[in-house]
Amino acid sequence: MQFLALFVQSKLDAARAKAIAVADQEDVPMASKMKEIEKLYAKARAAGKGGKGGKGGKGGKKGPPLDKRMRADKRGLDKVNKRRKGGGKGKGAPKVRGGVGKKATRKAANAARAGKR
Repeated sequence: MQFLALFVQSKLDAARAKAIAVADQEDVPMASKMKEIEKLYAKARAAGKGGKGGKGGKGGKKGPPLDKRMRADKRGLDKVNKRRKGGGKGKGAPKVRGGVGKKATRKAANAARAGKR
């Protein structure tokens, strides 16, 4: 931890030296000088925060292992949910019926016929 503080301090000192050099330039407008100095200090402060870290392992596996049919069902459900939510490309979300597939349309037709009687 102490090493990190020394490292950041050295970066800030270097940034301060560069900032003085930028401030001494006479042919550059004041606004440009200010922007440049802010950038220098932001970069020096960011140095203390550390890098990205490691790759973090494989990851991505969530839930139990699925066989081919279960994966296909899940893919279908994801597609329906995405369609309902309105994700993806196009002009807005398409209108979704009460269900998806033959059974749902047959049920809807039977319900409509029952209502006429």
